Amino acid sequence: MAYLVGLMEHGDGVDAPFDHRRLGLDHFALHVPERSDLDEWVEHLDALGITHSGVQETPYSDTICFRDPDGIPLELACPKLDFWVALLSREA
Repeated sequence: MAYLVGLMEHGDGVDAPFDHRRLGLDHFALHVPERSDLDEWVEHLDALGITHSGVQETPYSDTICFRDPDGIPLELACPKLDFWVALLSREA
């Protein structure tokens, strides 16, 4: 299975810092398959000197948040499948 994500830059776009409150992208999240992957990403981001949130644990996902060079918020997420299966089972 493969996934493709396309990103486009418009040359005539507004030349202003990213603001998640402006209409459009709030943040971009990528899935990591294992919780241990997040720990590896923490080490990698630290080695690159990239400021990040550290691993944040919630009932539905463990995540790391940081920003790309343009200031767009990025998130690496390891969803907690038990939470989502239980939620979807209740809604079915």
